[in-house]
Formats: sequence, structure tokens, C-alpha cells
Amino acid sequence: MAHKWDQGRALTSDEFSGGKDHAAAWLKRLGFQVKAIKNPDWARDEIILAFRLVMENG
Repeated sequence: MAHKWDQGRALTSDEFSGGKDHAAAWLKRLGFQVKAIKNPDWARDEIILAFRLVMENG
């Protein structure tokens, strides 16, 4: 979406390269704030609930 905002079109999956570090650097140059967020350390019951919500809501 950032590419669409800057270049007028979204990238297709075959146009991605460079990994997350390259993407983060590109976004920072455009003025976006990029933060590294660690995945939460969920309990087993929380994972089951999240999975159930995804399955129910597509």
C-alpha cells in the first residue's frame, strides 16, 4: 500500500525483493515510522481463541 501511495500502484507478489529490512528502509525514506514489534507470548487458550475467531470471520 505504501508503494501505491508513492508510485500510484501496489506491487505484485513477484515484485517483492530485499526482505523486511529493505522494505523498512524504503518506508523510512518516504517518511513512515517503522517500529519492530515482537509477537506476543500467548497462552495456549489465547491461541485457540484467536484461531477460532479467524475461522469464524474469514
